[in-house]
Amino acid sequence: MSEEANVSGEEVLRESESGIVGRQPGYWLTLHSNPHKEYAVRDFLASQGLTAYVPEELNASQRRDRPPRRPFFPHYLFLLYPGPEWVERIQWTPGLRRIVTFGNRPALVPTEIILHIQSRLEAMAATRDGPFRPGEPLVITKGPFRGLDAVFDRGVSRADRVRVFLDFAGRLEVPVELDIDALKTRN
Repeated sequence: MSEEANVSGEEVLRESESGIVGRQPGYWLTLHSNPHKEYAVRDFLASQGLTAYVPEELNASQRRDRPPRRPFFPHYLFLLYPGPEWVERIQWTPGLRRIVTFGNRPALVPTEIILHIQSRLEAMAATRDGPFRPGEPLVITKGPFRGLDAVFDRGVSRADRVRVFLDFAGRLEVPVELDIDALKTRN
């Protein structure tokens, strides 16, 4: 059996809302898209009957003109390896810059790595706001605002920082970003 047959990725993974679920064998191609074209490339490949995955994270910016999720690896996505006969056709996908290669061979990523990326991103999304919920009353325990009351608003970054509103005389007035470990629940 040739190496190409071993990595054909013929078994298709079940899809969920957030991406890929299941533990089927296979390999994935790494694709490099043009700026902001990850989703267009994914959708085009899906229209061809192929399975593509764009790892996503929650968008720290909560502006109305921004989508709630964004690619975790800007310009990159993964495609379940459909076999060598597809590689020539895939490289002409609209919005695709190139198939990532090592030398002249496509860079293949094992399904286990893709599943690990997905589980880590899901864990990050679940803990983005840490142990607090929006509107929860808190006390600041460290830094220049130590001892002040605050109300939790939301997580703001991957660096364990959150946004709270300082509570001055019963009025929530000032939004402040703090390290999550500088806060505790108000008793």
